[in-house]
Amino acid sequence: MHPRKAETLAGMNKSLGMVDHAIQRNVRIIGAPRHHSWGQLGVALAALPLYALTGAMFDLCYVQIARSPDDVWDRIPPSEPKSE
Repeated sequence: MHPRKAETLAGMNKSLGMVDHAIQRNVRIIGAPRHHSWGQLGVALAALPLYALTGAMFDLCYVQIARSPDDVWDRIPPSEPKSE
């Protein structure tokens, strides 16, 4: 595996771990509303679908990056065009 690809996937794993933690926290708040304030419950109810969508998007990106050929990672991106 190309080193840049491995570094990118490792960074995505770290970010996805934070999203998973946020989803678990919101599920715990929703699952035990008596132990939390109404504000926390409202935020958890609003944020949970957004975190779930973020997690799904991360998963799709991870799969695409993991399945990309290694020779693509050796290419040099084109330079920015100079504006006059």
